[in-house]
Amino acid sequence: MKITKLFYGLLTASLLGLVACSKSSSGSLAPSEINGVKVDKPSFVAAFENAPPEVKGSDYSEVLEGIRYRQWDRALVALDKLAQQPNLSEAQKKSVGQLTEQLKQVVIKGPPATSQ
Repeated sequence: MKITKLFYGLLTASLLGLVACSKSSSGSLAPSEINGVKVDKPSFVAAFENAPPEVKGSDYSEVLEGIRYRQWDRALVALDKLAQQPNLSEAQKKSVGQLTEQLKQVVIKGPPATSQ
């Protein structure tokens, strides 16, 4: 009897864990909203998923870190450098352009600076 209860308890816990994991991963593919602007970082990441190392270099990482830490100027400078690379595919160029425009809108619509 105790073994049966233990078995069903472990089964239930593992199923709940699987359900929770599948829900969290599907939500990360949607664009996030920052200052009222939809920022489509997932499509940017997807465009560079199979990029060669010379394309997916430090500028790519700077863009992602700039967005993560809300350092818009850092991300925009890195996007500008990334756009200058001659070996980008059309999908990558389009994604860089779209993300650049989205981040410019985030800067424009940003919250007012607080005085300290």
